[in-house]
Amino acid sequence: MKNTLSLWFCISFLPVCLMGQYTPTNPIYNLGTQQDFVTGLTKTTDPTTGERSWEVGDGADVYEMELYERPLQTTFYNGSQGSDYFGSLDIVEASLGYDDNFIYGRIELFSRYEEPNDGGELVETGLNKQYRIRIGQYLLSAEDISVDELNTTTDPKDTDWNLKSQDGTNKVFYDSNDDRLLGSPELVEDSPTEPSGNGYDNEIAVDGTLKNSDAGGSVDDPILWSRVDPNNANTVEFAFAYQILGETIDSLIWNSSSPIIFEATEGLTDPGNYWWNREYSLAQAGSPYDPDNYLENIYELDTLLFNPVPEPATVGLLALPVLGTILVIRRRLNAKRAGSGK
Repeated sequence: MKNTLSLWFCISFLPVCLMGQYTPTNPIYNLGTQQDFVTGLTKTTDPTTGERSWEVGDGADVYEMELYERPLQTTFYNGSQGSDYFGSLDIVEASLGYDDNFIYGRIELFSRYEEPNDGGELVETGLNKQYRIRIGQYLLSAEDISVDELNTTTDPKDTDWNLKSQDGTNKVFYDSNDDRLLGSPELVEDSPTEPSGNGYDNEIAVDGTLKNSDAGGSVDDPILWSRVDPNNANTVEFAFAYQILGETIDSLIWNSSSPIIFEATEGLTDPGNYWWNREYSLAQAGSPYDPDNYLENIYELDTLLFNPVPEPATVGLLALPVLGTILVIRRRLNAKRAGSGK
């Protein structure tokens, strides 16, 4: 089916296929925008020592739901002053949209600065982390999209659509055996024998272009662009040429069994782990709320579970498979809490 759709795309857009490359223009975000908790807004500064501290809000970080609000180093917990803060890992909001050629994603970060907890000077690091979208069987990744100061003069400009930046690359990973949801998220120590998949096991694109045709398309087809939003230097934008791979909006969004997850990460980057809470137990992961179990293996990570706003014709079919996955997670979490008396 996917090969048929890829052939249809090339017939319909013959000049594109013959040129081997085309570039997105103006993104649209017709599937909505969703806000995230912003740790950067909670900063307090000790008037005597100048030390900085931050607080992760109640409910912003839920290990069992694969929701993490951790733009901070290991050893952090609320009330501590032992962690630097990374504004380029702190998601403010995310947006999603599409047209006939591309799926567009947008991640706004709090800042381009690292803030030392000891009161030292802020360091402009730029958008030098990994910015990713998990959508369907694909993991879209833009790395080191804008390092240090914003580049708007030297090609490739940070604000131009690029298959790779001056310092980084765009990659696409594919779940070739469709097993990323095997072993739904739950407390790992409760079910150590439950099988888990190997996540996004196939790196199909580097520098924005296909290096194999395992998911569709042809080698050297361009499929993933990224840029810094020309109107907001703290924002990363993606353009994913989904039709080259024979995908549709239905297959990736409305009929997908996977939730759509936006993330900014530096501490955890292995595409083989779809659920971080299947890789690490709660004790191993740590928590921003527990001084006796501070951040350990899951750190320098912010995730946002995105719920697309349906178009009118789609309302009756609203992402039932994804909703089912979320409900399973919530049922297991509620059962865990009920069993513990919490």
